[in-house]
Amino acid sequence: MRISTLKRCTECRRRFVPEPSAHDHQKVCGAECRLLRRRRLARRRRARSVQDCRVDERERQRAFRQRLREASVADTEPVRHAPASVSNSAEYSEKVLGAWDIAVALSRASLRRQLRVLSRTSIASAGTSAEVPSAMSRAGLGP
Repeated sequence: MRISTLKRCTECRRRFVPEPSAHDHQKVCGAECRLLRRRRLARRRRARSVQDCRVDERERQRAFRQRLREASVADTEPVRHAPASVSNSAEYSEKVLGAWDIAVALSRASLRRQLRVLSRTSIASAGTSAEVPSAMSRAGLGP
């Protein structure tokens, strides 16, 4: 393979052998870099003509919503997003207030004990874990 046949990818800057049929105009090495290039060029194009892009986006959304309406008419069920997850905060607040009312009548030590039990039995939110993260190193922090 001769060096003159290699080209440099405009995205990842690695050298690649272009396809023979696209040797003169191929700019990227593969599919990932092609996707990155298309996104970059689209951002640049949208930045040059913001108003035109907004009009196009509104039209695209109108067409999408019309397709949703047509699909919901054809089906008996309308096409919708999944319902939002139910929050446990109201239930948790009620438990804390109940513990507070009991503790006011008792003592501070019993309040701590009941809050500890309550926090252990409460349901963790999605995306939380019971693991305690390790302490951060202070070595990277400046004086």
